[in-house]
Amino acid sequence: MVLSVLIVDDSKLARALLKKALSGIDTIQLEITEASDGEDALRQCRENRPDLLFLDLTMPVINGYEVLQALQNEKIDVPVFVVSADIQPKAQERVFELGAKAFIRKNIDTSQIEQILKDHQVI
Repeated sequence: MVLSVLIVDDSKLARALLKKALSGIDTIQLEITEASDGEDALRQCRENRPDLLFLDLTMPVINGYEVLQALQNEKIDVPVFVVSADIQPKAQERVFELGAKAFIRKNIDTSQIEQILKDHQVI
């Protein structure tokens, strides 16, 4: 089984690090695409419906909160894993209210991300 994954972050480095961590998971085959802003993320979700979405919160044009709200409003059912350096409790609370499955701190390694995906029955 191949899972389609969309990584959304305005930082090219952050996207590359997350892609590397995901690529290290041996138990699943991933088809990874990327978006550098929320606008592109929404377009890709509308057109391709990825199996998983890894979403940064702080981005230009449309931020992560707005992406979550739009997905909810448009009833686009994609499991969203927020990946952010903002670890404030209010940020975490808000993303869960908007339907995120998990809140992940940036700079996560392969074993941690694999465990999170197992915990959420993705793999």
